[in-house]
Amino acid sequence: MAIGNECYVTLSKGQISPTKTAGDYPNTTRVPGGGHVLIVPIAHYPTIQSITPDLAQGITAEINR
Repeated sequence: MAIGNECYVTLSKGQISPTKTAGDYPNTTRVPGGGHVLIVPIAHYPTIQSITPDLAQGITAEINR
């Protein structure tokens, strides 16, 4: 897990069905969950559209980074 100013990044709890095999990525480290991570705002909102305008710019900037 990594924690930023506005969001944290974590691996999903359950396995996501892989779309490719490990052989498709011979020179990379395999990430559990097929390489998928969750980016979650520290201040929780049900959707990204429901984030209040005063917080939206910082959160979306951090998600894009």
